[in-house]
Amino acid sequence: MKPNTRKFVAHVRRHLADYGFTLHLGKGRRVNSKEGWRAEGFFDAGAKCIKVGKGGNQWLETLVHEYAHFLQWLDSSDSLVKREDAAARIVQDYLHDGKHDLTPNVVRAFRQVMLFERDAEMRAVRCINNHNLDMNIENYIRRANMYIYTHYVNMLTRKWNYKKSPFLSRKLINEMPATFRAKSHKSCPNRILKLLRAYY
Repeated sequence: MKPNTRKFVAHVRRHLADYGFTLHLGKGRRVNSKEGWRAEGFFDAGAKCIKVGKGGNQWLETLVHEYAHFLQWLDSSDSLVKREDAAARIVQDYLHDGKHDLTPNVVRAFRQVMLFERDAEMRAVRCINNHNLDMNIENYIRRANMYIYTHYVNMLTRKWNYKKSPFLSRKLINEMPATFRAKSHKSCPNRILKLLRAYY
C-alpha cells in the first residue's frame, strides 16, 4: 500500500469512528451485505459501516466512492436521507423483486438515485485531489459517468447484472465523457446506451 493510500485509509477509519462507524476491508474482491447480496463495496448507514473488497484492482476507487456516500450522509437532513432511501428501495424492488412496472414514479426514483450517485462521484474526485491519491482523475470520471449511465440500461432492460463487465473495457471507458459537465444523471446519449446494452 502506497504511503498516501495508507494515510487515506487511516483518515477514513478515524472519520468513521468519530460517528460510531467502522471500516471493513475484506480480503476478496467482493464483500457480503447483511441481506445476502455481494458487492465490491457499500456504505450502510443503518449498520454504521463501509465494507470494501480489497482483492479487486479498483478497491481504492471503490473505497473513495463509498466514503463519499458517508460524506453525503453527514451533510444530509433526515428528510433527504428518507427520500434517498425511498428512491433506492423503489429501484431495488423494480430490479430485484419484479415489483412495479416502468411507471413515471419508477423513472423518478431512478433519476433520484442517479443524481445521488453523481453527487457522490463529484465528492470522490475532490477526495482524490485533497488526499493526493495515485489515481488518474480523467479515467475515474469516465468510469463514474459510465456507472451512472448503466442505470439507464438497468431501467430499460430490468437487468441489474452484466454478462461481461463494461468496466473492464478500456475502449468502452474511453467513449465516456471525461468531465461531469455531461450531466449523465439527466440523459444518456443513444450511442452510449447502445454500447452499454451489448454488455447485458
